[in-house]
Amino acid sequence: MKNKTIPLIAAVFAALSPMIVSPNVTKTVWYMFRYGDPKYMAWGMAISALIAFWASRRMRRSFHVALIVAAISPLWYAMYMAADSGYRNCGDAADTGPIFFLIAGWLPAWGIVYLLVLLFQRVFPRSLVSPSPLPSHSR
Repeated sequence: MKNKTIPLIAAVFAALSPMIVSPNVTKTVWYMFRYGDPKYMAWGMAISALIAFWASRRMRRSFHVALIVAAISPLWYAMYMAADSGYRNCGDAADTGPIFFLIAGWLPAWGIVYLLVLLFQRVFPRSLVSPSPLPSHSR
């Protein structure tokens, strides 16, 4: 069993990075979930979860990494659009809160996607395929 403690801690910090960065970003996250249009986050999470599930099933590392990158993109876009719609709906358009998700939104998106991949690997473990036995040659 591989040691996944350090990547797990890094993923949790990445997912929580908006709260750690600044109170302004915390306000943006509040607006994103309180006033934002929920369809953005719902679609972004659904698409990312499907790709993350697929990534948890892949054996080749290069394809696994490519799928994780592909899962980050829709979630990144969804977080930016949800933050932007939250600011538009509450009438606080003068603030530049959604800019964090435009510039650095990949970090919390990476953390969430990586945690999803680890969750899917834990919930749906891959069965190890054992090779077929070699034929025995009796003499």
